[in-house]
Amino acid sequence: MSLLCLLVLTSLQAQHQRSNTFGGFGFGFVTPQTDFKNGYASGFQISGEVNGRLYRPLWLYLSVNYENFTADNTVVINPTSDPSPNLTAIGGGLGLKIFPVKFLYINAGGGIKGLVSGTVLNSDKSTAYFDFGAGLYIAKFLGVFVNYTSWQLRTDNPSYNYLTAGAKISFGRR
Repeated sequence: MSLLCLLVLTSLQAQHQRSNTFGGFGFGFVTPQTDFKNGYASGFQISGEVNGRLYRPLWLYLSVNYENFTADNTVVINPTSDPSPNLTAIGGGLGLKIFPVKFLYINAGGGIKGLVSGTVLNSDKSTAYFDFGAGLYIAKFLGVFVNYTSWQLRTDNPSYNYLTAGAKISFGRR
């Protein structure tokens, strides 16, 4: 009986010795929403993130991302200033994830995006964005996610909203 109690206690202790950090990278397809879809059809996102445990189910994450949106035929280009009608942005942010169960999370965060190239929406400013979403780990290292992001390039432009769905590979997640 004492051997059985010792095995149970050892097993419980091993389950509590989880990693306090993990990282990974992802690839997703983006779909513009609201007014943003009036000039851009689709695109892709490449992202990386580092996660640190704050308290039990609550994690802090730091992310970086590269996004490219393909312009549709309604975007008028100015060949001298912008040879490409596509919109490219690089961003970085901070947020929170909560894991109600080990394999499922809900996230919300925000950060700064800078426009690298683009025609109609070109701006030399970096601007704030916010996002929220959810993810599901289908294996220790493989997950799928969906995020909704909103950002505004200039005060005279509307917000640009898009949905991202993709997959991520994680390292160090237990």
